[in-house]
Amino acid sequence: MILTKAVKIGNYVISTLADSESKSLFHTNSYFSHLVASNSDNSFLYDTEKHLIVLEEWKIYFIQSCDFSITEEMLARRGEYINASISKIQFTNSIGKSYLAEFSIEVKSKKLTTLEFSLMLDYVESQATNLALANMQSSSGFKVSRQSVSFNLNPYFKLKYLIEYYNKDLRPWLNIVCQNPHRVYEDIRYYEEVELMNDFDELSLVEIFSDFTSYVKTNVNSELSNLFVFNGTKHVPSQINQSAIKDTYNCPENQFVKYLIDSLLNLALKNIGKYDYLSGAMIRNNNLTQIVKDLYFFSRTPFLRNCSKLKSIPFSSQILFKDIKYRKTLEFYKKINAIPSLNFSDIEFEEILELKNIDRLYEYYCFFKLNEIVLLLSSDFTVSKNIVITDTGMQKSLSISSISYSNDSFNITVYFKKKYAIGSSYSVDLEPDFSIRIENLITRKIVSIFFDSKFKFKDGFVNSEDIHKMHTYKDAIDGFSSFVLYPGNRDIFYSDPKKGGNLTGVGAFVMKPDMSIYSIFDYLNNVIQQF
Repeated sequence: MILTKAVKIGNYVISTLADSESKSLFHTNSYFSHLVASNSDNSFLYDTEKHLIVLEEWKIYFIQSCDFSITEEMLARRGEYINASISKIQFTNSIGKSYLAEFSIEVKSKKLTTLEFSLMLDYVESQATNLALANMQSSSGFKVSRQSVSFNLNPYFKLKYLIEYYNKDLRPWLNIVCQNPHRVYEDIRYYEEVELMNDFDELSLVEIFSDFTSYVKTNVNSELSNLFVFNGTKHVPSQINQSAIKDTYNCPENQFVKYLIDSLLNLALKNIGKYDYLSGAMIRNNNLTQIVKDLYFFSRTPFLRNCSKLKSIPFSSQILFKDIKYRKTLEFYKKINAIPSLNFSDIEFEEILELKNIDRLYEYYCFFKLNEIVLLLSSDFTVSKNIVITDTGMQKSLSISSISYSNDSFNITVYFKKKYAIGSSYSVDLEPDFSIRIENLITRKIVSIFFDSKFKFKDGFVNSEDIHKMHTYKDAIDGFSSFVLYPGNRDIFYSDPKKGGNLTGVGAFVMKPDMSIYSIFDYLNNVIQQF
């Protein structure tokens, strides 16, 4: 890695300044060229071997084109389009891998180290995937509901499921299906030319065609032609209707297998070569490449190539339920299509596999971490989840949801995006990111604690305007206390002198992978002990 102030790849230059010096790179003959920076203030890192540039979130850079090929689509969520020859690049609240023109870009944040970011991604992926797959398992007290039903399910989770379970749960059974496919025997009817028939004598034909109506004229004198004389002209039957048994593989069960293979192959081919920010590698580098080869091989099996297009899933087929090799393919289909969609952000799938909207990711991280902390408060909690997936028409995301923890003494519920309308709030509608409601089942006392996740800070400390917002929650909703969750360096708490005690008030807790969660745990545990 070297410090540069401008990098040229092909017909494009990315630079810290839109000046004549950076534009001069277009006059070089080399496909790759760069300008070395003299200081770190107006510079960025460039890997000359991988041709990867490292940019900072929120910082403004410029992209220039010598052939006027910059488009608005290129700059979508990556900056500001000015014109076809020069535009601004700015990644706001986004971290991860991205691509722009011919550049591979890694966007980093000063708010999180690379290790912290990696740990946060791993944690959110594991929690969100478990949540998405949980509806396949029947467990007491678990409920998944959706505000709208759609079969346009999240392709990211389907892709992850395919990569994770293909070799174990599908490939062996596809092998067996292709080695010993189901076949059916059809009773078919067809017409055969009489003159081609060798197995009937003339007397038999007289009997067979005694009520036949399709004839041709003939000059041959025979018992058959003498039988069919019309207007003085002899006739004989032209064809005979035959029946036969046909052996075929073109049945609904094999049509379904063909449909499943083609669907999975299409899913894989669309995404191979993209960057998966969760695993930190190009998707082509994992076993998806081998899965594509397998699926293509299966799709070219002769009996499947000759199958017709599937009209509908044959759920009533006895073969799909009784024949284990077909039943396993149906189970895989049901499972991969039963995964509810849980997007980490409002960005499209293209962005999910590349650039990450970090503030929304951080919001999910805090929600899952709060639930992990609450679960540690007691070893005998019964957990009940009510997860709501909102369908916006283009994608789905986690909406107003709750996870409850109950034992003989307490009922604790963690809410995601619970709205406190006028009545609950004495002024305007308010919607904290997270709310924790603690009910003592013995004393019947109830307290509410509110949290907002804020992926921002100044010099390592929480911003004062975010503390002001906590006062709004605490006072308007009559909460016990309110806290900012942020990736800074210091916890802070301001106790409320009007209510006494050292637990009610406002403040901020540090929430990031390399920091202990026990300050939040200790606080919640003290609240429970007090009530």
